[in-house]
Amino acid sequence: MLHPALRKLLNPMDSGPSTPINVENFCPIAARQAFMKEVAELDARATTPPPDVAHKDVLIAVDDEKIRCRIYRPGSLTDTSDAPALLYLHGGGWIYGSIESHDAICRFLAHYTPCVVFVPEYRLAPEWRFPTPLNDAYAAYKWIIEHADDHGIDGKRVAVAGDSAGGNMAFGVSTLAIRNAFNRPCFQLLAYPVCNLFAITTSREDFRNGYWLDNIDFQIECYVRSDTDRLDPLASIGLARDLSQMPPTRIITAGFDPLRDEGIALGERLAAKGVQTEIVNYPSYIHGFLSLRGILPEIDDVLKESSSSISRGLRIYL
Repeated sequence: MLHPALRKLLNPMDSGPSTPINVENFCPIAARQAFMKEVAELDARATTPPPDVAHKDVLIAVDDEKIRCRIYRPGSLTDTSDAPALLYLHGGGWIYGSIESHDAICRFLAHYTPCVVFVPEYRLAPEWRFPTPLNDAYAAYKWIIEHADDHGIDGKRVAVAGDSAGGNMAFGVSTLAIRNAFNRPCFQLLAYPVCNLFAITTSREDFRNGYWLDNIDFQIECYVRSDTDRLDPLASIGLARDLSQMPPTRIITAGFDPLRDEGIALGERLAAKGVQTEIVNYPSYIHGFLSLRGILPEIDDVLKESSSSISRGLRIYL
């Protein structure tokens, strides 16, 4: 059953088919501003502020570009401690989202894990299409490990996490690390990840309209360069072949999320290959619920529980 607070927010019974958006006529800047305004209004409704965690922004060189990366360090970890770390990749359909839109989530994860959280401002579609956003994420992951001593972290205890499109890319980062024989993440947390860029599943059909992910097809169209990209396992992570080397994984899904079924299917495939896997479904929630603290105060507990799972993956024993 849909959570009562979400029933007030959504009106799926009255939602007709979503209006198609033309990529050529799409204005990314205006759309991102509207997205950030909505996020800020939701955050302002939260009954409690997120944890107070110190942070700073740095620049990371990626090819001939530089991208911003925010580093959250909780007060329980000193600058000289050999701390565990987490690369967090924000969601937003590869089009929207930023360090700021996911600030509260990252503060919770940094404080309650505890670990140093790195959040790169990867380049967004449609200006930058696959594989550029993923390559930015992987470059940030490598940078974290290669500069571990500079940031007082343990390069052997680095996890990856992300929500929605960010969850898709977190899995992609793990895949690239394994392919390149680089340090594999020791754990991955995937919150309602996009797993297939061509999927037709029961949950996609049941919740296509009115559940906050009406334009998933448009988001994918903005991200890929061609239909060939849709079949690339780095984009459609549900097509990944050799899963046996993947790190221990926690996959979070929501009962009223179009992406629910593909996330569960990925988790089942991982488990079948012997990967330590936990699939956690929140049956009364919708896609993107980690950002709904202003509507659902209990999301604080979900974030704390997620922090505990990362702690176990990073082998933090408090």
